[in-house]
Amino acid sequence: MTNDGSPQAVSVAVDCAGQSLESVIVAAARAAAEAGPDAQVRLERVEDAGPLVSSDEPTRIRSCGSREISRLVGRPVTLALPVGDVRPAAERHELPVDQEELLWLAAAAALELSRSGVEIWRTFATALVERPVTVERLTEFAVSRPELVMEGRRVGFVDREAHRDVRARLPLSGVQQRAIHRALLGLRSDESAYLGAVRPVHAALAGELGEWLTDSDFLVESGWYGLGLGLALAYPEGVPLGGLAGDLHCLLLEGLAAPASHEEWPSWVHHTLVGRGFTAAADEVAARVRLPWQTLWSHWRWPSGYAPRPPAETEQDRILLVHGPDGPTLATQASPGTATARCTSNSGTPGRVSRSVARARSRTPGSFLRSRHSPGSSSAM
Repeated sequence: MTNDGSPQAVSVAVDCAGQSLESVIVAAARAAAEAGPDAQVRLERVEDAGPLVSSDEPTRIRSCGSREISRLVGRPVTLALPVGDVRPAAERHELPVDQEELLWLAAAAALELSRSGVEIWRTFATALVERPVTVERLTEFAVSRPELVMEGRRVGFVDREAHRDVRARLPLSGVQQRAIHRALLGLRSDESAYLGAVRPVHAALAGELGEWLTDSDFLVESGWYGLGLGLALAYPEGVPLGGLAGDLHCLLLEGLAAPASHEEWPSWVHHTLVGRGFTAAADEVAARVRLPWQTLWSHWRWPSGYAPRPPAETEQDRILLVHGPDGPTLATQASPGTATARCTSNSGTPGRVSRSVARARSRTPGSFLRSRHSPGSSSAM
């Protein structure tokens, strides 16, 4: 209680280290709910936010701002100042003289997670030196390097600053980035967690993201965060709208990132493929994973530079619920923004329901991306 008898405000700290903006908002809302109606939330270690080395979450969180995060959380939220006015520079060590060891260190710096399997490191190192490297030799090398840490079968840097410093000192060429991405494909069955988190990032750094966007394996394996960051890296001047990259960009802008279940993101990707007419890729995605809901037909148009539809397709907008032998089904007369969706319950029993997959959602603040309209675009994000 305060001196005047009013309740004392409760301050709750949320650690942002390693977290995305979306997960920070979720954590802040949960902490505020647990602390009670008078709680105030303080975001700490914002400067260490971001699950990947290529992440720029501190910028996303600060650009979103405490006012907007407070609105989303429903409680007052403040951003704690970094400890100390200036963060000390990462301690630098002499780089290896041996050229092969230099490439081993560059391969470690190319890893995106704070701790990665040593087998992934070995794969990257082999791709860079262009001949086999054993795990034993890499382990001995890691023990000898002050900036590297071995934790069982996992390797990483002493901290993110050291990781980014070595990466900056040992930049990879486009050819080397492509070699790493191609080598990563061979780890699909053994390192699915790493692939799901960062494969779009490696594809973007290799300049190959665009050509993989209609590959069903790529889309199923890629998590929403890695895909969003990959698009931002691939299109630093803004995502070109009017294609599949622009559609996926719009999914993220419309607040469809960080869905309630991991399976819901592939459902939205599948919906986008159907709307774009990539039916073969959409069918392959549906065959690979169990989708909580599945789009059967769609003429949904994201505001991403599609050519205008003929008047005959847009002049009618009736939506009818038809009770057929398979249950209730939504029927439309060329109405933009609606679709027929098939939903599967948790019990696995399929049922057909009327559903608009273009349901309204709030935009995600602090987006990874900027839009760049292609010629003929008719709408702005």
